[in-house]
Amino acid sequence: MISISRNDERKNYVKDLFLLHPPFVPMYGYGIDAEISIEGFTQNESKKIINTLKKTGVHAAKGSEIRMSVSGNSGGMTVSISDNDRQLKVFRINMKNTVDYEKLSQALFENMFVYDLGE
Repeated sequence: MISISRNDERKNYVKDLFLLHPPFVPMYGYGIDAEISIEGFTQNESKKIINTLKKTGVHAAKGSEIRMSVSGNSGGMTVSISDNDRQLKVFRINMKNTVDYEKLSQALFENMFVYDLGE
C-alpha cells in the first residue's frame, strides 16, 4: 500500500507502520515525518542535530502527529517521541563535552528503530 500511495496518504501509512513496528520503516527505505523541537543547544548545534535526524530517517515536518523533543546540552540529551498525547519512547544519549554527531546518529537509529529481542 505504501509504495503505490502518494503524498499525505503515503505519510499516513508510513506513520502507521512506525507506530505498529518501527524496524520496518528503515528496513523498507522509508523515512518518518516528525515535528521536532530542540532545547538547550545553540542554533548551529540544533541545525546539525536536525541534519543528523534526517540521515537517520526522521524528517522535520511542522504539524506532524509524531512529535520528537530533544533537550539537553553537549554532555548528553534526552529524546522523547510521542504520537499526539501518547508517549511512545523516551531515551537518554550520553556524550562527553561535545556533540558527537556520528555517535548521535547511531544512538538515535538504535533507540528508535531497533528492537532488542532479548528483553
